[in-house]
Amino acid sequence: MTRSKTNWTLPKLIIPVVTLLVIIGVVAGLGHPALAQITYGPYGPVSVPLPPRTYTYTLYWNLTDARLEYGATPTSCPSACYTNLINYMAPWYFTAGKSFSIYIANASDVYYYTSSGWQLGSPITMTATATANSTGGVTWTVSTTLTGGITPNQVYANWTVVVVLNGYGGANWMVFNVTSIFMDLADLMGNLTTVSTDSYIPVSPSIAQSLIPQLSTTYTGTSSDYPTIGVPWNSSITSEPYVAYPLFRPVYGGTPTSYYVVLPDLYFFFLYVGATTSNSEIQPLSPTSQLEASVTLGTGVTVFGPTTYNSTVSGVSQAIYGYSYTGFGPIYYVTNEFSGLNSADHNYPSVTAQPITITVSEVYPSGQSVVLYNYTTANVNNATTPESFNVAKAYTWNYTGTSAIISLSALCNTTTTGVDPALLVGVPVVEFYLGNVTDLKGNLIIGNATYIPNPILAEKLYVKWLLATTPTATVVSENYLRYYESTPAYYPWATSAALGLERHPYRQLDSQPQSSTYSMRTSRCLRPRYLFQVGQRYLR
Repeated sequence: MTRSKTNWTLPKLIIPVVTLLVIIGVVAGLGHPALAQITYGPYGPVSVPLPPRTYTYTLYWNLTDARLEYGATPTSCPSACYTNLINYMAPWYFTAGKSFSIYIANASDVYYYTSSGWQLGSPITMTATATANSTGGVTWTVSTTLTGGITPNQVYANWTVVVVLNGYGGANWMVFNVTSIFMDLADLMGNLTTVSTDSYIPVSPSIAQSLIPQLSTTYTGTSSDYPTIGVPWNSSITSEPYVAYPLFRPVYGGTPTSYYVVLPDLYFFFLYVGATTSNSEIQPLSPTSQLEASVTLGTGVTVFGPTTYNSTVSGVSQAIYGYSYTGFGPIYYVTNEFSGLNSADHNYPSVTAQPITITVSEVYPSGQSVVLYNYTTANVNNATTPESFNVAKAYTWNYTGTSAIISLSALCNTTTTGVDPALLVGVPVVEFYLGNVTDLKGNLIIGNATYIPNPILAEKLYVKWLLATTPTATVVSENYLRYYESTPAYYPWATSAALGLERHPYRQLDSQPQSSTYSMRTSRCLRPRYLFQVGQRYLR
């Protein structure tokens, strides 16, 4: 007897099909997000937390110093500084090859916006360090980890963005610091990672008034900027006025299509030196003078020079001042010594304002030098909370006869006067001439600078006298006997004690001829005596 095929095969088909359906149902259930968070324990459903997720961002920034955006008009400094100098300085003149760090951190309490409303979140700090390439470009990769299924567009705070120059002059220096309004992290990072003239950091109008370069156009956010329930501390605030601080922009010295991030606290200036014996007049130096200049940071490390003048910078003096002064530079300096973010104070940058010291010396052929000008700038912390603008302030001589206090920065398009990248200083240099030099019998050796009856004896006598009276003296010419005498540097009369700029008394130099006698041993072992009449004339 045989069984029917149907009776024999039906049970075998039903079991696999049912099993397959069960398996599919289990897999589908586990794959469903809602079901994946719930398991069933002995007392009911149990929530399973989502795993943490790391969000990574890459920033491509070209960095430049504190210079104006291309097309901006300098208002408080001579336009020649830009048209004749800065416009020929590549934007990466200083930044190429330097190490920079970026810090992105909450500058207020962090809040998460969830389906149940606002809840206090965890602090966020992202940081990275990179070395700029040959054109000032840096690539930073930063990341943050969020838990509980929170995404960056749910994370709100005021955010601070800080850029630090590392290892320059023996310290780290804050060169960029901008704090945003209350906004979500996704919006902030979208602006920081998108190289476009449309990218910006929205800042409070009160902060914008202190930012350098100053910004004045206010854009107001709409109700879509914040959740409709308002901000955590006030449910009625659904929008906030702000100023768009631009990130990427063309600058002087670059091209209209090359975008750079300006580092407002990475300063530079040009130093011009003239001769003066008063606080109101300054004249060009003699071309025979051999000056050197140097600049030392507050750390005590000299970052510029000592070096001789720059012929290009000197050549622009006529366009700036109308006179030919001796020029040095560009001279780069920083003042905001950075020691980290203060986590106890919402990551406010810990910065110590440091002055700089400017020195000008006369160097003689022997190698010996005499300091003609030694000046430490004011240590000023402008009221730019939470921004910092500790620019060096110094006295500048004015060729029109009025001295002034200026901030040594090329960001000179603000409404604040006295921002100027050109510093003019006077060194007290006096020309001495020898005349009416005779021996005790009345024989004339030197009549004046162009009448020297006995040039051989005059030259030997002159050199011997100089070496005996002034070790730093030098003979400029056999036929034009003179030398330069220096006195301690002095500064203009006008001072401001509040700025820490001290008054240095002006010492009038004697302008009356003086007579003296001097002996010189000759080959005959005799000691003839010679009478000198030394007159001095100011370089005017």
